[in-house]
Amino acid sequence: MSTADQPAAFGELLWTPGESLRLRSPLKRYLDWLPAQGVGPFPSYAEAWQWSVDHPAEFWETLWRYFNVRATTPYSAVLPDTTMPGAHWFPGATLNFAEHVFRAASDDRPALLFVEEGAEPVEISWAELRRQVAGLAATLRAWGVGPGDRVAAFLPNTPHAIIAQLATAAVGAVWSSCGPDFGTQGVLDRFAQIEPKIFVGVDGYRYGGKRIDRRSECMEARDALPTVEHTIWVDYQFPEGPGCAERAPPACRRASSTATAASSWSTTRRSPSTWASRKATASSGTPPRAG
Repeated sequence: MSTADQPAAFGELLWTPGESLRLRSPLKRYLDWLPAQGVGPFPSYAEAWQWSVDHPAEFWETLWRYFNVRATTPYSAVLPDTTMPGAHWFPGATLNFAEHVFRAASDDRPALLFVEEGAEPVEISWAELRRQVAGLAATLRAWGVGPGDRVAAFLPNTPHAIIAQLATAAVGAVWSSCGPDFGTQGVLDRFAQIEPKIFVGVDGYRYGGKRIDRRSECMEARDALPTVEHTIWVDYQFPEGPGCAERAPPACRRASSTATAASSWSTTRRSPSTWASRKATASSGTPPRAG
């Protein structure tokens, strides 16, 4: 075994950034900005770190201003009580995560670069991401989903998950997810306690060159969550069917690996005795906001 192949010893420094990289880092820009705010300067990282842990309220307040966090309603204090457990950060402030994500939108670079096993990378533009998130958010609003409601997703790491999470955040709801490799009981252990209003399910995923069928587990988990009012099914790996929505005709249409528009996602609504189905309606518009 060569020296390069030797395992690292505990505590051994494996890498340190070069001078040019340090000077161009976001951390360096932040530390250079602090003196104009009456804080610092800090000649070394260790001194900056020590200040951040000795004065957490001051540290996090400067980060809020440095990154220009936009709040719908302002905070009354940064950290009024440091008692743990129980510390409450930025009380009074309300903001929307999805709004802040779309602040980074640019025509110069894609929003997502998705690589599925065995396939070529696929780019998703900011405009396309915005369109799909807005469409799904409009559907959630039409279903009465709002702040405090929970959306539970049984999805792999694909654009579907990102779109659904951002749409959930856009309407102010709470997002929770687990991968489709979870067993039914593992899914229920996570989701039953939050009593979700919306369930997002997938037919399977790809691993080791094989399609892994999770339709049965997906339906079992869905049927065991009595609080779910609406369901979104994603036919991802098994478009030939039968799909997850076979109990809610018509069978769901496939959402491709690059996450087609929300109008292609099959959605269902459960009443006490019957299943009725309708499609999610896609819409375009401004960046999604809470409400």
